[in-house]
Amino acid sequence: MSEVVREEIIFEILDADVPWFTLLEDGTRDRNNIEHVSIGIRYVRKGKVFESLVNVATTLSSDAKTMANLTLEILRNNGLDSKRLLSQCYDGASVMSGRKGGVQTLIQEELHRKVPYVHCFNHRLHLVIMKLISEVPELKIFLTNVECYTYF
Repeated sequence: MSEVVREEIIFEILDADVPWFTLLEDGTRDRNNIEHVSIGIRYVRKGKVFESLVNVATTLSSDAKTMANLTLEILRNNGLDSKRLLSQCYDGASVMSGRKGGVQTLIQEELHRKVPYVHCFNHRLHLVIMKLISEVPELKIFLTNVECYTYF
């Protein structure tokens, strides 16, 4: 079923003659030390902004070269022309955002052109909230107490 949905999303993007898209990517490591990478794209169609999940992949290695190669391979395998890649949006982890060897840099080198990197707004918001919690003792106590109830 996921393959049918993915094909429909890709068909919509290709059929709509979307001239540009932004790459969205985030990963998380599970207990077995496997990196789960979600890759999505943001595009404009008929004046509306859409975000679609294109693929969820797994990898044992999460170094920048592996991640960049995986990303470009997924774009190719889904028929998404990297010439239409307008920008990249990741979290602020150095493996993704690094100017010297990060995924964003390796993708630009592979494509032989500038593809601006944007730090994901949701990740920035999370960093602000975590900083706030660490500096307001009442919030820290409250959230610790709330967390206790999630185990029931």
